[in-house]
Amino acid sequence: MRIYPNTGSVHAFTRVEAIVVGVAILVLILLLIPFGRARARATRAQCINNLKQLGTAHSYWLLKNEDRPLCPAVQTATRSQNGDLVSAIFLQLTNHLPSSKILACPGLRLRRPPASSWKELTDRNIGYALGEQPASFVFLDMHIEGAGREERVEWAGIAAPIRAFELGASRSRMRWSRTNHSGMGQIVLIDGSVVAGDDVVLRTQLGILNGGTHTFRILVPQ
Repeated sequence: MRIYPNTGSVHAFTRVEAIVVGVAILVLILLLIPFGRARARATRAQCINNLKQLGTAHSYWLLKNEDRPLCPAVQTATRSQNGDLVSAIFLQLTNHLPSSKILACPGLRLRRPPASSWKELTDRNIGYALGEQPASFVFLDMHIEGAGREERVEWAGIAAPIRAFELGASRSRMRWSRTNHSGMGQIVLIDGSVVAGDDVVLRTQLGILNGGTHTFRILVPQ
């Protein structure tokens, strides 16, 4: 007795099944896109809140210390118990901040997790950079790329990484990295206010703050 393979119904069923699976995947993607955007907005909102608290803390610092910069040329900054320079500078604000977790950018928590306490704070727990002081901006998101060069200089006896940016012709290449906040970022001005925006806002704001032709430097945590 011959057995003939059924070539019709099997292929038809497989095609329908593939269509159903494809539709299901498309529906899942459409459902996850708003969730991803909402999560990104929440992360940025938390980051802005952190920087606002840092700006307020810095304002209190200036008031208490007769407008002496937080890190005047960073030559007089004290070392932390771990020998990290940036954390040593931020430790000067402990009396004005509710928690060491304020220093951790929520967009970088996997790479730079928050410290459990001030005592445990190291540069690795910090997600923000410091502006070279005195300057018109104090803190900012550390993920700037495109026009900077990295240097290592001795500050307070510690080899610290400095990123220098020329605000002349190369300013057009400066941008927020896409690895954090998706091409957005925040800057804390000397008056404690926070400016948030995209690449255009970054270039425009730093150009205004530095006269458009100068070099500005940021101190980034190790």
